[in-house]
Amino acid sequence: MADLQARDEAKLANERAKNSLESHIFNMKDTLFSDLGELLAAEEEREKINKALSEASDWLDEDGWDSTADVSLKLLSNQVA
Repeated sequence: MADLQARDEAKLANERAKNSLESHIFNMKDTLFSDLGELLAAEEEREKINKALSEASDWLDEDGWDSTADVSLKLLSNQVA
C-alpha cells in the first residue's frame, strides 16, 4: 500500500513540475513579445530567449512527459536563471 502511495505522489510531483515548466514557457513568451518585453530587452536578446523557450517547449513535447520531476524542475530553474 505504501508503494502505491509513493508512486502516486511521484506521479503528482511529475505532473506539477511539468505543468510549472509549461506555464513558465507560455508566460515568458507572452511577456517577451509584449510592450513590456520590448522595453526590457533588445530584439536580439528577445530572439535568443525565445529560442531557449522554444527548445524547452520542444523538449517537453517530445521527451519531457516521460522524464522525472527532477529533470523538469532543473530545466525550469535553468529557464528562470
